[in-house]
Amino acid sequence: MSDKDLGLVRGQKIIAIGSPLGLFNTISDGIVSGFREFDYIKMVQITAPISPGSSGGALINMHGKLVGITTAGLDGQNLNMAVPDQYIKEFVGNVLKLK
Repeated sequence: MSDKDLGLVRGQKIIAIGSPLGLFNTISDGIVSGFREFDYIKMVQITAPISPGSSGGALINMHGKLVGITTAGLDGQNLNMAVPDQYIKEFVGNVLKLK
């Protein structure tokens, strides 16, 4: 899966929806700041804040399309990651096939 397959580009504006510290449906914005790979899994690096409780929230583009699920923040300022939506679709598709 290449960066182009993700349908995202560096500098693209995104919105993260999460529940930091239990504050349900908190919205923050940022940009796609890079693409990283951890253990052969491609991740999207974003500048939108991901605080404890926000992981697992939606990452959407400016057209309202789900483009990922927020996962974690790394030590450092604005080093936040999201799993691209292609992995989510693949996972859900495999789960549905098992039923």
